Amino acid sequence: MARIPGVRERGRSGMICTDISIAYFVPMPNNRHIVLRQRPAGPIDPDHFDLLRCRRPEPAPGQAVLAVEWLAMDPYLRSVIAGRHLGAALAPGERMPGQGIARVIEAPADGPVQPGDPVVTDCGWTEWVARPAEQLRRLELPDGVPPQTALGILGMPGLTAWAGLHRVAAIKPGEVVAVSSASGTVGAAVLQLARAHGCITIGITSETKLDYVKEELGADFVLSRTGDLPARLAAGDIPRFDVAFDNTGGEVLAAMLDHLALHARVVLCGLMAQYEQSERPPGPNLGPVIGARASLHGLVVYDHFDALPEFLATALPLYRSGRLRCHETVYQGLDQAPEAFCALMSGASHGRVLVRLKQ
Repeated sequence: MARIPGVRERGRSGMICTDISIAYFVPMPNNRHIVLRQRPAGPIDPDHFDLLRCRRPEPAPGQAVLAVEWLAMDPYLRSVIAGRHLGAALAPGERMPGQGIARVIEAPADGPVQPGDPVVTDCGWTEWVARPAEQLRRLELPDGVPPQTALGILGMPGLTAWAGLHRVAAIKPGEVVAVSSASGTVGAAVLQLARAHGCITIGITSETKLDYVKEELGADFVLSRTGDLPARLAAGDIPRFDVAFDNTGGEVLAAMLDHLALHARVVLCGLMAQYEQSERPPGPNLGPVIGARASLHGLVVYDHFDALPEFLATALPLYRSGRLRCHETVYQGLDQAPEAFCALMSGASHGRVLVRLKQ
């Protein structure tokens, strides 16, 4: 197999491979996964990853063997790589984590899933994985709904947006909702769910994605994060924010805090502006928060998985009607995962970034 540009490939006959906490000798590699080669000091690029060959996992008692079909590229993985994520840290040489859709190949006869069932699981960047069968649930989507939407607008990103709007901010019809990184999956869901609830929506995004946020996602106002955002907000035609849903941090968050309405709610969801920085920047001036008598709320979607059925009851009708959508950028093959992730982190990608492993 030819060398993959930017990703070193290793895994000759006889290497020792450790996967799912089982070490074994690999005479004939028939699985591949991607590991972190080294932590970047600045922006990440494909040279920071290795593509390794190893043996397809054998199931331990109670485990199912899964063939991975889709991988989701998520910004939070950058903080995992940096060792700053609240739930995990990744050391060089360890396999990249991440959520995906997989097909059950082998499973206990009395388990909750059987061969052929699709599942959403934390599989990591690999082609084959073994997981405890009791932790898996069959992916159930209505006919005509693409399975990869369970990794995007109808999955964890969509649930993040719904929980932030309804459980954390408790939005009301007629309120003004602003969201940063508005062209991303969470931002796109925030705009459309808020609009469906009768809110006025403001999307903040890069200059090249303004038309998409305005025309495709239906934002009432669009603002460029790369222009003079404070001056644009101060111009007087943009209503003050009752809810500021921030996925970015940094200067964008500072500008949003300066434009809060009285008793506004600020939902802090992501930190795209600092994921690529080696040092954490100083925080924004919180004086405007005090002046607005506003409240700040941190949002972690893991706290809201119990709301998935309630979210889908709202989201599925909107999706079918075309009122909840998100552009997908799809890369083909596991070897393209580093490139896909780096494009996501640099802002070069568009919408939900996915890697398709199986046709």
